Amino acid sequence: MRVLGGVEHSRSLPTARRKTSVYASSGFSMHSRRRFQRSSAVEPRDWLYVWGWAANATYICSMKNLLLLSNSRMPTTAYLEHAVDAIRETIGDAKKIVLIPYASVTIAWDSTAKNVRNALESLGIEITAMHHFKDPAKALAEADAIMVNGGNTFNLLHHLRRKEIIVPLRSQILAGKPYVGWSAGSAICAPTIRTTNDMPIIDPSGLDALGVIDFQLNAHYTNSVPEGWMGETRDQRLAEFVALNPTVPVFGLPEGDWLRVRGDELKLHGPFPGRWFRSGQEPVELASGSVVVV
Repeated sequence: MRVLGGVEHSRSLPTARRKTSVYASSGFSMHSRRRFQRSSAVEPRDWLYVWGWAANATYICSMKNLLLLSNSRMPTTAYLEHAVDAIRETIGDAKKIVLIPYASVTIAWDSTAKNVRNALESLGIEITAMHHFKDPAKALAEADAIMVNGGNTFNLLHHLRRKEIIVPLRSQILAGKPYVGWSAGSAICAPTIRTTNDMPIIDPSGLDALGVIDFQLNAHYTNSVPEGWMGETRDQRLAEFVALNPTVPVFGLPEGDWLRVRGDELKLHGPFPGRWFRSGQEPVELASGSVVVV
């Protein structure tokens, strides 16, 4: 029996038990699962399997503890100031935090980590950026909680894949380790990053992401446009996505809002309503404080 990212798996598990994969409740199509596996540099025989029967996959998913923030700052507040209380509630007694800074492009990763430390100084936590660890999977397993900052989602996914972090990161999330993401750090929790707002400045060798929520996420959601704007609105672009992907809904998460995931329950918090986009339907607003039902 081996341990990958804190979840037991084995090449020698009985066939009936090996069928229980952490992909079981991700919402991935089989095609996406194959692409995810290939891009994660994990051989088929080494796929991470939940130890136990099929029901255990549901059990592990029921342990999720995530805070998915749309953004990191508001017009009248400092960096992460609007989210400090929500972060405190999510991480609980966690003290050792691993920060994955790979979404930062024009800001040095150490500077990103310093900014996060300064913003969350009142929490009394120790934040270490992932690039300081020689063994990323071990760092994730030994951390009390995980944070992923915003920036460019394509660059974030590129480094997660290149450094073979996707599978151990996903396993830690499904096992219940507290996870706090904002902007790009929230976007990668969806099945893919195809509804990010970012420019594809780098090819991440595939768009499949963590898939720890079973719908697409559009952070920084707004449908407002400047006067004289002649391009597509955000609503039009998301409508195009669901038209070509009719089985995959998209949730628009406005700035200032966040999704709180406790086990199988998702709830919208913040000052603004969110918005659902589904194929063949008009967008539907969801009031803050509502349970998110896919």
